[in-house]
This record gives sequence, structure tokens and C-alpha cells, in this order.
Amino acid sequence: MQKNFKVIKSMAWDNEKERFTTTLSSDLIIRLKHLAVEKRCRLNKLLTEAIQDLLKKYEKTQAKK
Repeated sequence: MQKNFKVIKSMAWDNEKERFTTTLSSDLIIRLKHLAVEKRCRLNKLLTEAIQDLLKKYEKTQAKK
């Protein structure tokens, strides 16, 4: 089953960003929101950092093969 993904670009965002929608567990969202408040930053910043770290991790493991 193939899913259709729609990319929504908003004029409020710069050209390098795209809207991306997904679902997460409620507990994970709550913990993420608490961390954002604690660090006084936006959720988007934390998610971007986490995704970049994850990609680096897997790029390193791919390079070793």
C-alpha cells in the first residue's frame, strides 16, 4: 500500500524548511514539551537537533560497513 505524502510550503517559513507531519506517543510529546519549556526553546529546534543526531549516528554506522 503506497501512501501519498503532501508537502505544504508556507510563505511564513524560509525556503529551506518544509512542513512535516507525523504522530508520536502522548508521553513522548509531553516529555518533549517539558524539555522545551525547561530549555526555553521551540519544539521544532529540539526535534531538528534529535533528527540530525539520529542521521549522524546512522551515517557513521553505514560508513563502517
